[in-house]
Amino acid sequence: MTAPLSRVEALQIPEIRKRISRYVTVKDAISCVQVSKDWSNDFVFPIWYAVDFSVHTTFEKLDTK
Repeated sequence: MTAPLSRVEALQIPEIRKRISRYVTVKDAISCVQVSKDWSNDFVFPIWYAVDFSVHTTFEKLDTK
């Protein structure tokens, strides 16, 4: 006799979280990284992708444009 399949929530699957992370706002991504270490790994990229170096003049000097 086989064991019944366990139910897996969609957001427990890292690949799904990574796909969702592409479409969230930076504000939502910041909330998501605070859920757990696993979520942090998946939602940290949109935060760093959206860094605005022109906010601080010291960062602006690093910009090579």
